[in-house]
Order: sequence, then structure tokens, then C-alpha cells
Amino acid sequence: MDVDREIDYLIGYQYRSISQNEQVIPEYLIPCYSRLATIANLVALEKPTTKVIAALLRVAVLDEEEDVRREALLGLVKINSDIAKTALVAGTYDTDYQVRSAAIEELHRIDQNLAIDTAKRLKNDEDEMVRDYALELLGLPYTAMNSISLEK
Repeated sequence: MDVDREIDYLIGYQYRSISQNEQVIPEYLIPCYSRLATIANLVALEKPTTKVIAALLRVAVLDEEEDVRREALLGLVKINSDIAKTALVAGTYDTDYQVRSAAIEELHRIDQNLAIDTAKRLKNDEDEMVRDYALELLGLPYTAMNSISLEK
């Protein structure tokens, strides 16, 4: 595998061509799926280089697709959990609740103390799922919506 070419696919300098397979895939799906496939390829490397980690960090923060940002974070966890901690904390600031949720869950898995510190900020998150996970980490009661449904 040509790692530099994979990184170019990941950060958008070039797109994969699938015309050789004679498959019909809507054009709007190709870039997102190409980046997801590239993340899988880079994570599968036996010894990822600093360049690979840097590309995943960049995508985890800057990609336009929340699925790609989330997968880049999860890929970093598989490659290097120490570097992933910083990326996961950054992921808890993401605009998408799914990225924030995945980030706090993975952070809890690899560093419970850091996850609890981060949960203190997320306990008032706009998304109920993220907020409830943070409250659970802090040992606090769930949001009012959950406590009402549990009482019935």
C-alpha cells in the first residue's frame, strides 16, 4: 500500500476512481466512503508512522463528515492510546453529538480520570445521550426526561 497516496485520499487531495469496477455508486457518497476506507487501511498498518497519526488527527478535527471524524478518533485509539487521549478530548468539543459521545466513551475506556474530568464539562451538554453518559460517569442522576420515564 502506498501510504502517501492513502493520506492524499484521506485529506482530499485526490479521490479514488471506481470506474474500473464498473459499479454504479452515487457520486456524493464516494468521497466519504473513500475516506472511511482509507482510515481502515491506515489503522491496519503494522507500524503507522507519525505522518499517518498526523493525518488522522487532522481528519478527526477538520473533516466535514461526522462519521469520518468519529472513525478517525476510533482509529487513533487503536494506533496509539496516548496520542488518542488528546484527540478524544478534542472530540468532546465536536459539533456532532455522535462524535462527542464516541469520544467520551472511548476516553472512559482508556483513561477514566481524564474521562471524569471531561464529563464535568459535558454534564450540561445539549445532547441528552452525551449529557447522560457524563452524568453516569460522575455518579449523578440522569436528566429529568430519563427520571420521569423511570418513575412510570
